[in-house]
Amino acid sequence: MLDGHTICLSLVLEREARPSEVKAALESYVPEDREWPVIPSAPARILRVREEKDRPQPRKDRDEGAGLTTVVGRIRPDPVMESLVLGGPVVPVAEGDEDAPRRAFKMVVCSHNTVMGAAGSSLLNAELATAKGVLLTREEAEARGQKWLEEAVGRYVKQQAAERETKSGAGKAAKAKAKAADEEAA
Repeated sequence: MLDGHTICLSLVLEREARPSEVKAALESYVPEDREWPVIPSAPARILRVREEKDRPQPRKDRDEGAGLTTVVGRIRPDPVMESLVLGGPVVPVAEGDEDAPRRAFKMVVCSHNTVMGAAGSSLLNAELATAKGVLLTREEAEARGQKWLEEAVGRYVKQQAAERETKSGAGKAAKAKAKAADEEAA
């Protein structure tokens, strides 16, 4: 297999839903971050639902959305999981009743493990952090770093001076002065 992760997923919902509702919820999913639309590398759709019975497949679907879209397919009721989690007998899906409300579903999920699994998700996270103002520009980081360094050196110099005073007999007053300076600096 080349650069694709496939997961066979089973899940149990809090309430009953039809398979068509599960598909619609996945297909319409949009990240909650209001910054998402302005992220340069973000795909148009983070999730895509495929209707074909043999999809997703890594070789055919891993490059969806330049490798940043996760493809979901083969969404169907999971009567075995429903029985295991909720108790009771396994109730098979009757022919013609495939869209009946159920609590447990299974599906196949595929993503590009190099693009979305490593490099791409790192890029998306960095772009999102920048959009949210969490990352600093180089100038901001250097300015904060310089200020932090100056404060740390100042605390160190005060501690060293207090230790010298303590050794020279200034005693408890010097220790209290150094502790107060540390608390003030922090």
